[in-house]
Amino acid sequence: MELSLLQLRVLDLGAGEGNLGIDLEKLYPNVRENKRKKVEYEGIDILPSSNPKVKTFDFTYKKLPKNTYDLIISMWSLDYVGNKLRTIQNCCDALQVNGKLILHTHTNKSLLKETLERDNPHLQIDIESTNGIIITKTKDLPTIINLRLESIKPVDQKRYYEKYNPKSNVGIQYESTALKTNYSRK
Repeated sequence: MELSLLQLRVLDLGAGEGNLGIDLEKLYPNVRENKRKKVEYEGIDILPSSNPKVKTFDFTYKKLPKNTYDLIISMWSLDYVGNKLRTIQNCCDALQVNGKLILHTHTNKSLLKETLERDNPHLQIDIESTNGIIITKTKDLPTIINLRLESIKPVDQKRYYEKYNPKSNVGIQYESTALKTNYSRK
């Protein structure tokens, strides 16, 4: 029996207009094997999208289906979510074993890694030098977050973005605001 390209189920968290799905469709155009696409794309965003492949879904408070996705990608959307840890918990629980959650965020990655590793030996967390963090689910166990959300505050967008790239106004044109969250031990 010949092995073929793995079938992947990809979730684009904070998909916006679904550009990742458009790129995946170009790379894997309607390639099917055994009546199933090799790459299945789902996009979700809290805000409505004009792309019919992107569904409006509050991924912080509504549960994603457990053990479903091989890959979840979030490019900077975590910065605009109030309860970041609940969102990450929801995503980790939605991963299949050996699935990966790739987050690009300005959130303190070292503190995030420490927080997740404390109660979740089934998660392998790698910090990347490109503002990314990769979380791999190694066993089918629920993700535990032993922190309580204390406060959510808007971030001064101009200072927030200039801190990372003084010559850029990336993100300032958006109506939504980056949010800073504070947690305490339960």
